Amino acid sequence: MSQGDSETIIRNFLTEWANDGWMESFSRYIHPDCVWRNSGFPDVVGKEAVMTLLTGMLEKFGIKGANVEVIALVANGDRAMVERIDHMVDPREGEHSTPTMGSFRLKDGLIVYYADYFDPTRYLHGVADATSQLS
Repeated sequence: MSQGDSETIIRNFLTEWANDGWMESFSRYIHPDCVWRNSGFPDVVGKEAVMTLLTGMLEKFGIKGANVEVIALVANGDRAMVERIDHMVDPREGEHSTPTMGSFRLKDGLIVYYADYFDPTRYLHGVADATSQLS
């Protein structure tokens, strides 16, 4: 996989959060063996578990997607890193933004490893509740 392919795939994945929402984008780009890591929470392994967690998070927060402001995106082979700001509209709390650093690894043109590093304070209860659905 070329550097350009990795960059394009990740940029499309993030852009589609605003256009199609998280569920569509994750469904389209997540590899069946994906490991999804979020700051301060247990790893989620496998596309089915990723989609289950995402569904729980969307139900808890009511946010369907985000406008992603890419600050920097670098790719090397099957890996990419993105500094970004996720701008979300929460139906209960209004608009808020989360600075995030993301790390990705691709396999067969899909995301097989995805880690986000951010301040999880705003999300602790909602993600914890959604994670409990995986048990």
